[in-house]
Amino acid sequence: MVQMELREFLEICGFREFPFEIKPIRHPEIWAGREKILKELKHFVTNVKVNGLCEFGIITGEKGSGKTHSLFHIRYIIEQDAKEEGIPALVGYIDNPCGLGPKKLFPEVYRYITSAVLGSEELKKIFANSIDLINQLAVKKSSSLPPGEQARIRTPKEWSEWCESIYKEIINKPLIPYKLMKSLTEGESKALDWITGMTKKSERIRGVTVQPLVSNILCAKALANIINLAVLRKTDGTPNLYSAAFLFVDQLEDIGTASPTVHRDQIVGWRTLIDEVQSYFGVLWAMTGSAEDISSYLTPAVDRRQTSNPEKLKLLPLEIDKVREFIIEIMKHFRKVDVKVPSIYPFSKDGLEEVITQTTERLPSHLLTSCRIVTTKAAEEDRISSVKDKIDRDMVLEYLT
Repeated sequence: MVQMELREFLEICGFREFPFEIKPIRHPEIWAGREKILKELKHFVTNVKVNGLCEFGIITGEKGSGKTHSLFHIRYIIEQDAKEEGIPALVGYIDNPCGLGPKKLFPEVYRYITSAVLGSEELKKIFANSIDLINQLAVKKSSSLPPGEQARIRTPKEWSEWCESIYKEIINKPLIPYKLMKSLTEGESKALDWITGMTKKSERIRGVTVQPLVSNILCAKALANIINLAVLRKTDGTPNLYSAAFLFVDQLEDIGTASPTVHRDQIVGWRTLIDEVQSYFGVLWAMTGSAEDISSYLTPAVDRRQTSNPEKLKLLPLEIDKVREFIIEIMKHFRKVDVKVPSIYPFSKDGLEEVITQTTERLPSHLLTSCRIVTTKAAEEDRISSVKDKIDRDMVLEYLT
């Protein structure tokens, strides 16, 4: 489409930008129709962020049904809530966990999360804030000890050991040594290489011998340790750093088509992670197909986390009475606020109905494609030269048949 023609079309219709080419990453704020799905997704977030649960859910649907957009939209809601509340949430998005490395195994997922989703500065912040809280708890607890016992924790070495004992009380069986946490905050490169999975053999760092994070179990436990630290609560119950942590994982269907080794390794890694995090954590998967394709491989421990019924997160084609509402809502989002045109414009009533009729699969992407084809061709041919012109049924049939 010539840019001049597009600009004229948008101006006549009163659109800020072209409404029928939505990319989830560009417009995550848009949600049209599917109120029940949105309610279920918000309930998922509330269970994690407010009720402190560890939740797991699977969004399913055919290609073009809006799975990726659902993940981006719920991330958008979490981030907007965080701005209003003044307390951030830790949110990560992974596009296809089988595409993060040549072996398609969970340690590659771990390296991606620690290096790209989090990064060294975020890791340092999580550890530094955790150490500060542990020190506060250590001071408070030591003040209640008898004088004789207090005297035994006066040297730096004894204080470090005392803080480590507090650390082990608040984090169940931590995989990351307390001394390593401290060295990470101080910029120790070997410690950073180890925590991001780059170390391939046993290392001795600051007097601590650590095994390389190369197995799915170790990587899952290390990631769980990081998340448990990120969502720690102060003694008054308020977040120390983050209100909650969420991981949104797209294109999980690739796991189902992978080799048995890859499939088993990925599932073991994910279910270990979900089972190891203690609270305030949500994992939301999105995949083409059926939830049963994946959930049959999960352990009862993970099934206990899955309080969101997969049937309630299934993105079916839009109901016929919701399709018109969906298209109008999309156009409304891109319409300038001061424009006085009918909500269905540039379509006539019979034109919009014909777009719906010609779109055999009532999935969001298919409906947007039909609208995009019709409106771009109408603009190219200068069929909309004033607000008196409309895209009617005959025009739609001409362009879509």
